[in-house]
Amino acid sequence: MGAIMAFTNLARKIACASVGALSAAGLLLGPAVPAASAATDQPTQIDSAMTALDHQRRPKKGSVLLKAVNHARAHPELYPPRGNAAGAVMKACPNPLRYSAALHKVANAHNYYIASRPLEWVRAGNAHKGPSGKDVWDPGEPMYQAGYRSYRAEIVADGFPTPEAAVRFWMQDDEKWKWGHRNIILDCTIQEAGPAHGPYPPNNHYFYTVDLGNK
Repeated sequence: MGAIMAFTNLARKIACASVGALSAAGLLLGPAVPAASAATDQPTQIDSAMTALDHQRRPKKGSVLLKAVNHARAHPELYPPRGNAAGAVMKACPNPLRYSAALHKVANAHNYYIASRPLEWVRAGNAHKGPSGKDVWDPGEPMYQAGYRSYRAEIVADGFPTPEAAVRFWMQDDEKWKWGHRNIILDCTIQEAGPAHGPYPPNNHYFYTVDLGNK
């Protein structure tokens, strides 16, 4: 499995250090952890609480993932960083990310595309590339075309058994990426998000993508 995060130059204020390639568009962080790391991840009280909330009404597509992200956004104390926490945001964000159908569409299409590529290619620093060869947040690319012009960011993970497990990884095991995933989730200036997750053909591998932005 992997977890990859990137953001545009409009988000440089977020504390993060590169272990990948720095481009004019932003910072791309490469593959994360060996497959065994999440395979043993067991449901927690956080998982159970989020699942119960989701069953209260018929969810929108991707809403389990968005609820997990918003739960972490409101209660970062339940997701303490593991390892050196230097640079990790600890303050809760009172305003939840609003569901964006447009960003969900982009994230879902992106998952279909990267699932069609070899997993080794995805984890080799290409998790944010679209069919054009450009990153999905680049000007003129899908997030821009969806109307998000002032801020665009994307976080991607693969291989985790549940959305909650992917969020726990972004929030708690992000030391290798200087807490870039965690800090994006806790950035109160971000207003909207489009989550997409699930097993995708042809191999039914699990991908989790959250596209975030401000218009």
